[in-house]
Amino acid sequence: NLLLFIVLIAFSVNVWGQTEVDGVYYIYNYENGGLMVTASPDGYSGDIIIPQFVEYDGFFQPVFGIENGVFRNSAITSIQIEANIDEIEDYAFYQCESLSMVQISGSVTRIGAYAFSFCYNLNTFFFDEYYSLLEEIGDYAFSNCALSHVRLPDGLKTIGNYAFSNSFLSSIDIPNTVISIGNGAFQGSFSGHYETSSVTIPSSVTNLGKNVFAECNALISINVDDANPSYSSEDGVLF
Repeated sequence: NLLLFIVLIAFSVNVWGQTEVDGVYYIYNYENGGLMVTASPDGYSGDIIIPQFVEYDGFFQPVFGIENGVFRNSAITSIQIEANIDEIEDYAFYQCESLSMVQISGSVTRIGAYAFSFCYNLNTFFFDEYYSLLEEIGDYAFSNCALSHVRLPDGLKTIGNYAFSNSFLSSIDIPNTVISIGNGAFQGSFSGHYETSSVTIPSSVTNLGKNVFAECNALISINVDDANPSYSSEDGVLF
């Protein structure tokens, strides 16, 4: 009887404790005192908006997280994260093949490994233009996407291994806060799908991995800021 009672409590928290707003399901997390996005019974699709606050049990509660794997392999076409979420977890949107647009809030400090990998139609990604706490983009985070123009936010420190590999880039703005760019970070991305001129490595970068720009056939030149203490360039060639 005690075991049955415990099972019923767990069932009530996971099912009866849910709320649904505009097609998105939330569950209250008592440990953190807020809501997390949880799985949809029918799977997610279409355009998704995650607001800062959602009404739950008569009160507006903050949304602070997304349960792991909720959107993975889903049919969503866009997602706008307004909530104060601090991390996009590993594989969070992995292989969402219909996903074309993402907008994240400035509260995100880390985009995990493979977070948007193999989102073949992802061509637009908006970081907060005025406020961003993002410090890390994980390994393979945007590999095999359709991104062409990317402006990374100030404050970013680490671009992981193969983070933007095979993503059809034509331009990318790397802020003067980035310290480390991992192995193959842009490998195969400047490959002739779009006309490309150059990439600038800022003075802050002190660690460049191997083959960062390998197979970037359309990349005409790599320029290093004159103030960089670790690397240099001459006539568009990186040293």
